Amino acid sequence: MNELSAKVIAVNGGMDRWNESTSVSARVLGGGGLWALKGQEGVLQDIRFE
Repeated sequence: MNELSAKVIAVNGGMDRWNESTSVSARVLGGGGLWALKGQEGVLQDIRFE
């Protein structure tokens, strides 16, 4: 395990709590002018991953 992942696990309850997890989710809010220039405006407007 690298230093970053060790810190993330520690601030979120430690290894015992991590081992109790059955899934992880993330909400991504992305946007900006570059997506519009590529013809993909709103492609990452509000996405949830699990």
